Amino acid sequence: GFRHNLTQYLKLKNVPLDFAAGIYYQHFELGNIITANAILLSAQASWKTGVLTLYGGPGFEFSSMNVEYKGSSGNVSTSVSAANKMRFTVGAAVTLVFFRLYADYNLSSQSTFALGFSFVF
Repeated sequence: GFRHNLTQYLKLKNVPLDFAAGIYYQHFELGNIITANAILLSAQASWKTGVLTLYGGPGFEFSSMNVEYKGSSGNVSTSVSAANKMRFTVGAAVTLVFFRLYADYNLSSQSTFALGFSFVF
């Protein structure tokens, strides 16, 4: 995926917010049986103070999966498109030296909650 900070173009002085836009793509294949694709277009805003960052924004999702299996007992063929079309993410991250801990909630037709950590270099 790709995310670009747009704040540099907005010329907002003394505003403690960052704005970004992103596009993310995933592709998965399992032989000739399964093919899946997903795209997310998103806009994000974040506010950072000390070690805490609060963030959120809307995203538009598009995904599909095709399954085709030919076996001795019969054939299976189906195509599925995702029910999620739009989501809204709200979250928080804490940065501690070389680690970042985060929690976020995605509100959509199938809402999710995620916890995680990453290494910061």
